[in-house]
Amino acid sequence: MAAPTVELTIHFRHVPPAGTTDDSLHFARFVTRTSAEGFVEEDGWIWSPDGTLLAQSRQLALLATVG
Repeated sequence: MAAPTVELTIHFRHVPPAGTTDDSLHFARFVTRTSAEGFVEEDGWIWSPDGTLLAQSRQLALLATVG
């Protein structure tokens, strides 16, 4: 099943803290609470290693069957 994006909004809240490197681990959570009539909404959050919220996202996607 594919889920092409219909709409995507990203809010950048902070820049990564000093000392964050390209290989630093971050925590990300993506949750879908609403799905109706072939559409799905997904909310996402990304935190830095020290717990700073770096970004939030919301995506509206279309659920499509491939094949």
